[in-house]
Parts: sequence; structure tokens; C-alpha cells
Amino acid sequence: MAYNLHKSNYGGSSSRLAASTWTTTLKPFVEGKTSIYICPNDDDSEDVQEASGYVFWVDQNVFPEYGGGHGIPFEEGPRCRVASPQHSTGWSAGTGAPYWEERTGKYRKFPESFMFEFEDYTDFDWSDMVVLVDPYPDGRTHHQAIAKHAGFTFKLKDPEGKVLFDPFSPGDAWWAGASEKASYGMNNRAQAFLQDSNKILMVEYAKLVADVVGADATDLWPRWVRPRHHGVLNVLFADGRVESMLPTAIDPTVTKLHDEYWRPTRDPELGN
Repeated sequence: MAYNLHKSNYGGSSSRLAASTWTTTLKPFVEGKTSIYICPNDDDSEDVQEASGYVFWVDQNVFPEYGGGHGIPFEEGPRCRVASPQHSTGWSAGTGAPYWEERTGKYRKFPESFMFEFEDYTDFDWSDMVVLVDPYPDGRTHHQAIAKHAGFTFKLKDPEGKVLFDPFSPGDAWWAGASEKASYGMNNRAQAFLQDSNKILMVEYAKLVADVVGADATDLWPRWVRPRHHGVLNVLFADGRVESMLPTAIDPTVTKLHDEYWRPTRDPELGN
């Protein structure tokens, strides 16, 4: 309902609705009652890590299938981890708590502050790029690159795929606004919708942004999709209708389904 009210307010268009800020944009249309963003069957809803929508982009030509580079999400995974005194390798590696405090204390503003360590290629020294994340009491988070030990150059992309820093280097910093809890994720290319009434706008998801559209999409569909209703999930289309569908029926990793259900008409087809 909130989405339909928003569309009506802007002449039936969804192009003003950016995926990374949809909870804030729609808040006036739910009278500030953001509890509506939570599915009653959602038993794993958490505050969204604002950094998770950003992508650490590595410029390299070693993997031609990635088009001269590859993206690494700001979330724990094969090439990104949270720094810890328990690690035996990497930028934060040391011998116990005293070293950890000496190494990180001059950076951290709050006890809750943490660092992401990135591995850009194959040596897994976990020091290619280190990013500090400071969570402020008002819900905003401040991010700053604090160390780089790598030959490759990097970029930083925001949740919409726009390049914020090129190159991305120590000293570069940005803020992210406070986020809401939500049980749904929006198509990362929703802002590109024109006459796309049959395209998927939003699904039940574990992140605010479903980064599944385009050749450089970073999300793993099975990891983030949440079919909470006996194996099916609610799917909101750009024309405002809601359908119950199986995750396999709209799997964006299947090229045909990606182009049919997810890709804005103005974007190139993956099938070509």
C-alpha cells in the first residue's frame, strides 16, 4: 500500500525510489509506522548493516570473466572479514589483546567500532584494504579506509552501483544514514524502471537491497532470499501487485529469469 501511495504521489512512477533508501522514502506513506516493514513470519530480522550495500571494487585483468575487475561486498565472506585479535594472519594479526589495542585503538572512536579487512586476489594476507566502521549513537555510521597494502587499484561503489571513489585509498571516508529493520529487499536497479510494470520491485529478503541485477551483481540469491510462507515468498511487482512465488521461479542467477523478471527494460540483457 505504501508503495502504491508513493507511486501515485509521483505520477505513477517508481523512478524516484532508490533501493538503498527505500525504508526512509516510504516512511511518510506508512505514517512513520515502520513496523510494517517486518513480516510476522520473520524470525531473523536484524538491524541492517549500512556498509553491506557497498562494494569494494578491485581493478585487475587476471579474471577476464569479470570484465577487468571484481566486486567484494562489505560483509563477511570469502574475501571480506571483520578484524579480530583472534586472527593469526592479516592486518589485525598479533599476539593477544595488548597488540590489538595498540594496533586499532588509535582508530576506533567507540567500543562498538570495527574494521573490515579485504583480500583482493589470492595470497590472503588480509591487508589489501582495511576500512574502519564507527557506529554513531544517532544510527548513522562513518566509514574510512585506513590502510592499503596492495598493487591493484580499487574503487568504492555505493548500493546503486555508482562509483564514490576512484581510486579508493586510505583517507577516503563516507557516511551512511540510519537504517530501519526490514524483512524485504528492493531490486538494486529499481530506480531505472520506466515502463516495467511486470518487473520485480521487492521480495522477502535478509537485506534492504537485493543486489541481484546486472553482470556485476554481488548477492548470492540462496543466501539472502527468505521464503517465509511454507517455502514461497511474497513478491511485489512494479505495478503494485503482490504474488506468492517459489524462489526457483524468479531465481536471478538464471539468465532467462533475470532478464524476464528483474532487469529494467533500459538495461542490457544478460542473455545477449
